[in-house]
Amino acid sequence: MLSPSFQEIGRPVLERAQGYYDSRAIWQQAIQDFAEQQGVLDRVNVELEVAVKNLAKAETAFEAFLRGSDALSDQQWEELAPAKVGDENDAELDSDPKLLRMIRVGALQFKGCVKLPI
Repeated sequence: MLSPSFQEIGRPVLERAQGYYDSRAIWQQAIQDFAEQQGVLDRVNVELEVAVKNLAKAETAFEAFLRGSDALSDQQWEELAPAKVGDENDAELDSDPKLLRMIRVGALQFKGCVKLPI
């Protein structure tokens, strides 16, 4: 059985059907856009969760340091929150562990606030 030709179906029927297929293409694009946005949202949520955990860990360790016991080694602090202040301040930071830890905790707070995808 052959499919009906354009003349047999008629132009009005085909034009009405074209609207359906056009809207279907738009719908598929909307679904694809939503899936991409959902992927971005999922990544942001994972990054936020990691940032919250890291900040809580750093704050707890800093409070322990202020009470006289250091919960994290210098290496653990460096891995958790690298202090990138500048070469001219390295000597001062090395001589003041409290300042260094404050900068690290502050950097984690700032990092969690400003890292948003566009």
